[in-house]
Amino acid sequence: MLEKIKIALRKADLGDVERICGWASSQDFVANLYDLETKDPKKLKARVIAMVEKSTSDPSDAIVMIAETPEKPVGMILYSRINWRSRNLHESTVIGEEDYKNKIYGLKFIHLMLDFAFNELGMHKISGYVYDFNARMSALLEGFGAIKEGYFKDFVKRGEKRYGATLYAFFDRDYPRFLKAISKY
Repeated sequence: MLEKIKIALRKADLGDVERICGWASSQDFVANLYDLETKDPKKLKARVIAMVEKSTSDPSDAIVMIAETPEKPVGMILYSRINWRSRNLHESTVIGEEDYKNKIYGLKFIHLMLDFAFNELGMHKISGYVYDFNARMSALLEGFGAIKEGYFKDFVKRGEKRYGATLYAFFDRDYPRFLKAISKY
């Protein structure tokens, strides 16, 4: 089933800015990319443009990828804090389209994110936060071999409430085990 889902990654470009800004109206999206949080649409657009331009012109410390079906873009993966010497990075994966926020698409996004980081970028370790309000993603990651590396209490604000974040990591040596585990989907 997973192999039948047609989603591909491509580098973001300035043509994606409006869609990313549209996704950013979602609390889930903003919470996962908290650097974008702003109530001012002009400031948000300026931040998105700067993020995409930097990724396009100098991908040495951040790369913005768009995940898209044959019909439309459905989400974004941001690779940041890239340490090329130690071969590790931080990732933020966000499904922007509501119809795609489920276990099978979440798993497909994880697969795409890991595959690009390990096979295209040559990374050793990928880490990322999952916030307490996203229990489905925590269960998915833990079920497929992500390692809990830490917990940050009251890490992000969503509305008027604060939530903690669990730091997860995947390592290149464990990637074949991940591929074997997802092969039944």
